[in-house]
Amino acid sequence: MRVEWGHEKRKVINAGKSQHNEDQACCEVVFVERRPSPRGRLPCRNGSGEPDRGRKGFYFHYWALFDGHAGSGAAVMASKRLHLHICEQLRDLVDILQDPSPPPICLQHDDELSQAEDNGEVPNDALPRFHLEKAVSHESLVIGAIENAFKHMDEQIEQERTSQHISGGCCALAAVYLMGKFYVANAGDS
Repeated sequence: MRVEWGHEKRKVINAGKSQHNEDQACCEVVFVERRPSPRGRLPCRNGSGEPDRGRKGFYFHYWALFDGHAGSGAAVMASKRLHLHICEQLRDLVDILQDPSPPPICLQHDDELSQAEDNGEVPNDALPRFHLEKAVSHESLVIGAIENAFKHMDEQIEQERTSQHISGGCCALAAVYLMGKFYVANAGDS
């Protein structure tokens, strides 16, 4: 294929790579709804669906590129699901991220508290904790959620590789715009 660049003509070559396009991209606006209870799980919804009538949550913008290799299966799967994994990881953080005060040091689930009370135990907040010296920021919680989402996506691809006959692998580059900040994550050499 010949391409004109300025006044010169250049030739674009594939350099012996695959004859098929194995790359994928995704762009979404995703609503993250607060998890109603530790036992209940609601699906994440993207901007194409229902309005968020009074539900507690927030939107994030998401862009991603997936460089597939040795087949497009992993890139296709990641392009369709990584933003949902990010949404799922952010669901427990809705209240914390919307509160301007610093986040709590320990994130304790309601089911842990109710289990302790059912067993007759009283939570003891008076115990000294060595990790109180470390500061936790909203940004570090979002970064952790995105890292966990990448890990879960990788695990899902591995689990479905044989059952769904997914071919190839992929590198990923994702950008998330959340509450006025950009977060960029990558896996592989992208």
